[in-house]
Amino acid sequence: MTVRMSKTRLLIWIILFLLLTNVATIISGFTYSARRDKNVSELTSIPFNHRVMFFEQQLMLNNEQKEDFMEFNREFNQSARRITNRIENFRYRMIDELAADNYDQSRLNSICREIGDLHYQLKQTTTDYYLKMKRLCNEDQKKKLYEMFRVMADPEGNIKNFGRGQGRQRWKEGMAVPRRINETEN
Repeated sequence: MTVRMSKTRLLIWIILFLLLTNVATIISGFTYSARRDKNVSELTSIPFNHRVMFFEQQLMLNNEQKEDFMEFNREFNQSARRITNRIENFRYRMIDELAADNYDQSRLNSICREIGDLHYQLKQTTTDYYLKMKRLCNEDQKKKLYEMFRVMADPEGNIKNFGRGQGRQRWKEGMAVPRRINETEN
C-alpha cells in the first residue's frame, strides 16, 4: 500500500513539474515574441511619410527611385499591418484559452501554429520589401541599405561582427536610427 501511494505521489509531482514547465515555456515565449515583434515592427511603426523621408535621405534616392519606393512601401505597410494585427488577435485567443479552466491543448497547439505561420509570412514580406529596395538601389546605396537593415534588426548592437567590419560607429556617424524619428514627434 505504501509503495503504491509513493508511486502515485511521485506521478503527481512529475505531472505538476511538467505542467509548470509548460506554463513557464509559454510565458517566456510570449515575452520573447513581444520583444522580437517590437524590433521587427519598428520599421512599420515609423509613419509612412517619415519612412519615405528616412530612406530618401539615407540612401539619397532620386525622384524615380522615390516614386517606386513609395509604391512598394505602401504595399509593405498594408501587408505587414494586416499580418501583425492577425498575430495580435491570435495572442489574445491564446491568452483566453490559457485562462480557461478547461483549456483545450489541441486549440493551443493550433493557435501556436497559426502564430508561427504568420511570423513566417511577416518575414517573407520583409524579405520581399528588402529585395525590392535592393533592386532599386545602385551599389553604394545597397551597402547603405544593408547597414540600415542590419541596425534595424539589432538596434541595441547585440549582434557580434556587425557586417563586414563596418562597426556600429559608422551607423552612429552617418545615419539616424529610425526609432528616433518617432521620439522627436512626441
